[in-house]
Amino acid sequence: MKILPVGILLLLAACSIEPAAQREQATPAVTPSAEKPQQIAGAPPASPVKPPAAKGRFAPRDECASVPGAAEFRRALANAVRMRDVSAMVGLADPAIKLDFGGGSSLDTLRERLGGDGGKQLWAELDSILALGCALQHGNLVLPWLFAQDLGGIDPYSAMIVTGIDVPVRASASHNGKAIAKLSWAAVELVGGLLPDAAFQHIRVPGGPAGYIATSALRSPLDYRIIADRKNGEWKIGAFIAGD
Repeated sequence: MKILPVGILLLLAACSIEPAAQREQATPAVTPSAEKPQQIAGAPPASPVKPPAAKGRFAPRDECASVPGAAEFRRALANAVRMRDVSAMVGLADPAIKLDFGGGSSLDTLRERLGGDGGKQLWAELDSILALGCALQHGNLVLPWLFAQDLGGIDPYSAMIVTGIDVPVRASASHNGKAIAKLSWAAVELVGGLLPDAAFQHIRVPGGPAGYIATSALRSPLDYRIIADRKNGEWKIGAFIAGD
């Protein structure tokens, strides 16, 4: 499977997210800031982000806390992301890190992308990833947790995860549309594909109604993730990638 059908389109959709005051997301679970955070003198180092306790099949979980070395790796990762520290991120990556499905790899490419024009968006993706838990799969650390989960028969190309609690499904693509259901961290299916510039997406609830959910409250299971493996006793980022 390739990135183009969903991953790139989702990045475009992220650019059209509504102002915070208009978002449908009833209880935001991830509020990443794309702005560079300021380091506070004497502040303690960041700890791995713990996902919020939330209801729902795909609410973030942390399966990596007891994995040897994982806490230290995630703490270093959280620090690097918090500081927007390109060199620190490169130091956490495997020399053969995979960055896309078109042959993009290497530490130099990672450095160039994080420090280049598209770096702001990539740092924002990393903010989101850190807030969405960690899974252990085939001996690897997988962030976010939801990437390693079974979608229950939904095609991952058309699947979306509702990233919040009691997010309304509306009868029309409007904030004034009648709420016909509420979903919490659930998987839904796009009807007719993703509309990158739309404020709402037409979705179908498996076994339930069709309706509309705000784009800001949805995340593709094929969106950006980090996969880390352990080499010579150290955890290294083997992939920072979107698509499949």
